[in-house]
Amino acid sequence: SGGELQRVLLAFALRPTPDLLLLDEPVSAVDNRGIEAFYELVTGLRREYHMPVILVSHNLAHVRRYTTSAILLDQTVLLTGSTEQVMHSEEVRQTFGLL
Repeated sequence: SGGELQRVLLAFALRPTPDLLLLDEPVSAVDNRGIEAFYELVTGLRREYHMPVILVSHNLAHVRRYTTSAILLDQTVLLTGSTEQVMHSEEVRQTFGLL
């Protein structure tokens, strides 16, 4: 399945252990169980190895749940800060067309 493939690709990316992990939409086409398992694995690795993780995602729910800080980009950096600060900003509402 997509979730298993993503975990295999993550395993390849982790040998040797990198200084930084860059993930670009890593759970596209993965079911909900696979998404949770993937992000729990990445979160555990981040804690265990004190590894910075840069995650690119358009899914605001994933950003809220699995990140500690965020950067809002739209051709340039619009906002940066804690996930809560960024997610509750007017810039996010405007960029994503939220009421």
